[in-house]
Amino acid sequence: MSEFKAWAKLYRTGILKALVLGQLCINLPILIFIFGGFPFFLKANLDWNWKLVLALSNLSLGYLLAKLYWARMITWWRLKAFSWVDQEHWLLLKDSAERAYLIYPQFEAGEASEKRSFGEAEVISEINEFLQHLEEVV
Repeated sequence: MSEFKAWAKLYRTGILKALVLGQLCINLPILIFIFGGFPFFLKANLDWNWKLVLALSNLSLGYLLAKLYWARMITWWRLKAFSWVDQEHWLLLKDSAERAYLIYPQFEAGEASEKRSFGEAEVISEINEFLQHLEEVV
C-alpha cells in the first residue's frame, strides 16, 4: 500500500509527468542511437567478420551520438521539469531523477559534461543553490 501512496504523491506533484517525459525524450532516443542499427545489418547477407565490424562501429558511433544528444537534452529537461513542479517538491524531483538515472548526483563529473548556454547555466545554478538550501533545512 505504501508503494501506491508513493506513486500517487509523484503523480499529484507533477514529478511523475516530468520523469516520464525525461525517460521518453532522453533515455529512449539514447537507446535507439546505441542499439538502433543492429536489426538492419544483422539481417543483411554479410560474412560474420563484416557484421562484427558493423556492430562495433555502430556501438562506438551510437555512443558518441548518444553522449552529444544527452549533453544537450538533459539541460532542456532540467529546465522543463523544475518549471513544472512546485518549489516545495524540488528535492523530491531531484532524488527521483537521480534514481531514474536521468541526472547525475550533484557535483559529479557527468554534470560538467552538460552543454548549457550562459542563461541556462545561471538558472540551473540557482536551482542547485535552492536545492542545497532545502537539503540543509531538511
